[in-house]
Amino acid sequence: MSADQDEALKPLHDCLYEGMAFYQTSENYSAAAVAQQRERTVAGCVNDHAFHNLREALDGKPGCHFPNIRGLEILNFKDLAVIRIKKVNGAGRWRNARTKQQIDYDAQLPLTGIPSEAVRLVAGYQPDPAFSGVQRVIISAPLGKTIAWAAQVVIIDDVASWTDITPARLPGTARTDFDKRRKG
Repeated sequence: MSADQDEALKPLHDCLYEGMAFYQTSENYSAAAVAQQRERTVAGCVNDHAFHNLREALDGKPGCHFPNIRGLEILNFKDLAVIRIKKVNGAGRWRNARTKQQIDYDAQLPLTGIPSEAVRLVAGYQPDPAFSGVQRVIISAPLGKTIAWAAQVVIIDDVASWTDITPARLPGTARTDFDKRRKG
């Protein structure tokens, strides 16, 4: 793992667990409030708390910037990667409103305010079935409506690492990118 990855993985991992923990604390959200919320509301709350914690952990660190591009809040990490926070499933996939901005982000296309060479990533948490905790943290790279790769972030003895969890593909069945806009 590179020093850049090591520098970013632990804060990403920790902020997602902290966001869920904040949401699950009864002093912050009563049982009645939690019971009234839909899954998308819960996910939005956890995402917001996680992003706040990420900003607190990395704001002011060299190469870490937090632009808000028309409502898309991201971490620009050293112009190498731009990362957004989302709830994901076990494959590292998320759901979004299909806006042009979101489609272009997922397609790795240029967006105003984002370095064109930076890979667009999603740092996601997979909640447990009761949405009471985080099962695992997954970093994934979208490519249109598919995922180019996914990795589970693991913390052992306070050291972050990742394990590739990209689903295996049969030889000759690699995903092909047919979107003409991404052709170089």
